[in-house]
Amino acid sequence: MQTLPSQIESSQKRLVADGQYFLEQTRGAATSFANRTLEAGQHFLAETREAALALRGEAVDAGQHLLVATRDEAGQWVGFAGAKRELASGELRLTLLRGGLERRLLSSVMVGLDGLEGRVEARLSELSKRASLPAEVSVKAPFRGYDELTAKQVVTRMAKLAPSAVEALVVYEKANKRRATVLKAAKAHASS
Repeated sequence: MQTLPSQIESSQKRLVADGQYFLEQTRGAATSFANRTLEAGQHFLAETREAALALRGEAVDAGQHLLVATRDEAGQWVGFAGAKRELASGELRLTLLRGGLERRLLSSVMVGLDGLEGRVEARLSELSKRASLPAEVSVKAPFRGYDELTAKQVVTRMAKLAPSAVEALVVYEKANKRRATVLKAAKAHASS
């Protein structure tokens, strides 16, 4: 049978070992989480940059298309202006033709802009979907034997934990068992 001082010393050693293990696990989980968050941010920036470059290219293409259409329409305007000089008596007919050219030009511009708007909306939607995808996170148990504890046992042990340790516990719980009792208790612990 152990003496009281040897029992205290044994308990103290176990407590120190558990504390060190917990610190190692928390540090590892925090480092892993920070690294994955950084990687996800860098990936998002790369995707956003790539999409912006693609949109810029599409805008340039659409602009060039509009310039060509405008140049073609302008050529027809010049032709009609010459015809107007030659046919002074048919002024009404020429005015009607000019109105038709204006409508065709505006219609061509609107079609080009609508096409560009549709491509921009599609790209933005695609980026929005990519940005909303959750990053895969892998975390370790907050302390030894955690997975074997019932929700009630976890809540009891949680009362003795520091706020940062409770945060790590919540991350692990959400990634694994998602027990409502544990998550409610963690929320209450954080607000106290």
